[in-house]
Amino acid sequence: MKIIYDARWLPLDGKFDGVGRYSQELGAALATQPDVNITWLVHDGRQLELLPERPHIMGNKPDDIWAELHHLPSVLETANPDIVYSPFFLAALARGKYRLIVTIHDTIYYHYRTPPHWLPWYVRAAWWLFHAGKAPMRWLLDRADAVATVSDTAKQEILDWKLTKRPVYAVKNAVSSKFQAEPAQHISRASSNIVVHHGAVTPYKNVELIIDALPLVPDVEFHMLGRVPAARMRALTKRISDRGISDRVTIHNGVSDEELLTMLATCRCLISPSRIEGFGLPVIEAQLRGAPVICADTPIYHEVGGDSVLYVGTDDIEACANAIQQLADPHLSERLVEAGIKNAHTFSWDKSAAQALAICQSLRQI
Repeated sequence: MKIIYDARWLPLDGKFDGVGRYSQELGAALATQPDVNITWLVHDGRQLELLPERPHIMGNKPDDIWAELHHLPSVLETANPDIVYSPFFLAALARGKYRLIVTIHDTIYYHYRTPPHWLPWYVRAAWWLFHAGKAPMRWLLDRADAVATVSDTAKQEILDWKLTKRPVYAVKNAVSSKFQAEPAQHISRASSNIVVHHGAVTPYKNVELIIDALPLVPDVEFHMLGRVPAARMRALTKRISDRGISDRVTIHNGVSDEELLTMLATCRCLISPSRIEGFGLPVIEAQLRGAPVICADTPIYHEVGGDSVLYVGTDDIEACANAIQQLADPHLSERLVEAGIKNAHTFSWDKSAAQALAICQSLRQI
C-alpha cells in the first residue's frame, strides 16, 4: 500500500507542540508497518531529519491556503498514492483523486476560540471565523474519506456534535521511548522542590491554578516549559508578581527535547490542570520518565491517567497545593511513579500505527 504521509507539521526549531509530536511519532511507527510503502510530504528538507529515511515529495507550507487549495492536490495526484494520511484536518482542503484520512485532535477551539498564537495574523483571523460555528468544520471533514482523532473522549465529542458524516476512529496518542527513565531517576522524587508544567500556555491550560497555589507551598519552584504568547506573558508575569512568587517561577517559553527530558527526570511532579484536552500527552511523557503527575479532574485525564495520577478540581487552589505537598511523601510518590510507568506503557505508537493502518486498509477495499 502506497501512503503519502503529511509531515509538514514537524517543527524546524526542534521545539515540538502536540501536533508536531504526534506527526513525528505516528509517521515513524507507520513506516515500520509491514507491506507499507510510505512517502513523506514535507515543505522543508530539514523536516526529513526528524523521520526515518524514506522517499519524499515537496509541498507548500500548510498555512499557505492558496497553494493548499490549488497546488497541493496536483502534487499529490502526480505521486499516485493509495492513501494520503494527514495528522491534521486542514489537509482536507487539498482534495484530489485519492483516499484521504485527516486528523482532528480535539474540539478545544469551539470552547476557546483564541487561535494558535504562532500563526500569521491573517490565518489567525480566518481560524477564529472558522470556529465561530460548526458548519465550516463539517464541510472540511466531509471532504475526507475518514476522520481520526487521538482519544475515545475526543471521538465521542466529535460524534455528539455531529462534526462529520465520515467514519470517526481513535488513533491514540502515545509516548516516545526517548522518555524512558533510567532506574536511578525513579529515586528521591519526593525530595525535589521542582514542579513543572509542559505544553502550550494558552488560557484553557489553566496554569493560573498552579500560580495561585504556589504561595501555599513555599518550598517549591515552578517551571513553565511551554511557549507563551506575548499577551499571556504579560498577564502571567503580573499575576506571578502579585502573588509574590517571582523568585520561584521560571518561564522557559519553549524547551528542547533534551531540556524537557532533564526537567522531567528531576522534578517532584508534573502538573496538568487543563480545563479541556484532546488527549494530554505530557501526562504519559512525564510518567514514562518516572515523574508523578497531578491532573485536572476531567473526563480526558481519567481516560489517560486512570488511577495512576492525583486529581484536583480545575478551580480548587487549596487541593492543588495539597497535592503538591502530598508528593513530598516518599511512599505516595513512589507508588505513583510505579503506577505511572505501568500506565504509560499501555500507550504505544506501534498500536496507534496499527490502528491507522487498519483505517487505510478499510478505505482501500472500498
